[in-house]
Amino acid sequence: MAEVVLHQWQVSPFCAKVRSMLRHKSVAFSVENYHGLLAGKKANGFRVEAKAEIEAAFLRYMTELDVMLAQRDWLVGATPSIADIAVAAQVGEVVRTSHLAARIRALPRLSAWLARLAE
Repeated sequence: MAEVVLHQWQVSPFCAKVRSMLRHKSVAFSVENYHGLLAGKKANGFRVEAKAEIEAAFLRYMTELDVMLAQRDWLVGATPSIADIAVAAQVGEVVRTSHLAARIRALPRLSAWLARLAE
């Protein structure tokens, strides 16, 4: 079994780039494929969860992130890192494309962090 396990969406262009880079570097990896909100409907070990439950859990995670950002400006260390870029890219896409955008923007520290990264 590969030491590197990618938890990602098989169809994501970004995830495809990560897989391509690992292959190029001859790094062995395996993929745990997720399918967004439809993941729970697969018979591959996931619980079946309603869309509302998944969204509620996501908003709880966003609230936890907002609380964490009350204590620091960046996710790891004193300056922006790849962690900030990776998480902000995903959260930003949800804000850009989801009906949850207003609820995420209502989290003041999370919104400020996204704005700092967009500068």
